[in-house]
Amino acid sequence: MNFDQLQAGGANAPVFDLLGSYFPSWIVCFLVGVAITFVAHALFVKVKLVRHLWPLPVVYPSLVCLVTFAAWLTFFK
Repeated sequence: MNFDQLQAGGANAPVFDLLGSYFPSWIVCFLVGVAITFVAHALFVKVKLVRHLWPLPVVYPSLVCLVTFAAWLTFFK
């Protein structure tokens, strides 16, 4: 591989323009993950499934990660 084939680190950065400022897309995916996890928690409480989820400190961060990565793959391949 020669020097001409290499790209700069920020050449294909996954950012988008938000009100004139470049915003990293991973933050949006993380916020989507957190929001959907809050909705899932409300749903789990409503159907009384939360008592079967154990350990909660592992379940909810894992759900946030799952939704965040799924959003990333869906919208920003």
